[in-house]
Amino acid sequence: MKTNFRNYLPILAALFIISIIYWITGNIINVYHNTVVGGLYEVFWVPMIAAFVLPPVVSLVLWYRGKRNGFPAKPYLIFGVVSAAIVIAALTA
Repeated sequence: MKTNFRNYLPILAALFIISIIYWITGNIINVYHNTVVGGLYEVFWVPMIAAFVLPPVVSLVLWYRGKRNGFPAKPYLIFGVVSAAIVIAALTA
């Protein structure tokens, strides 16, 4: 089965960008100042962790499948992994 990488790119990019905005907003703004915003922040906490972890994992799987099937390595699939490492380093610093 041939994997079409271009179908997954917008979904992976959107998930990753939304999760980055969520985490950066939580670090910059005191979300617990307002009760409703704090509640929404807590409700979306687990889905945002999944949205932050899944795109790099899916990118690695697609990259491995493409490499195994003889396709050249796609640098835009590695972008998810590299950008996740950069954001994790920035948020923990």
